[in-house]
Amino acid sequence: MATDSDVATQRILTDVWREVLQSDRFGPDDNFFDLGGTSLEAVVVVARLNLELGTDVSGIGLFERPTIRAMTGLLRETEQPARAAQEARRRGELRRSLGSARRGAGDER
Repeated sequence: MATDSDVATQRILTDVWREVLQSDRFGPDDNFFDLGGTSLEAVVVVARLNLELGTDVSGIGLFERPTIRAMTGLLRETEQPARAAQEARRRGELRRSLGSARRGAGDER
């Protein structure tokens, strides 16, 4: 059963595919490449999805899972690790920022 998150992800995937393929004649189980998608367009799709969804899917993601339904599963699998990595980067930036502020405050004394 699809979750609300899966439905939202499928909508985004559908929008990106529609734009890249310049067609809306496909369903969730149609193969991107059978619909005329090229390898360059696949890379564009993955880059757009990573940007819009905050995921970290590799450039071969669409080659491995070439349907909207399969790609939704891949994005779900990568969503948690990507969020954890973003949170870790944010914490690291915060620590560096606090360290700089402390050093700066020490210089003012």
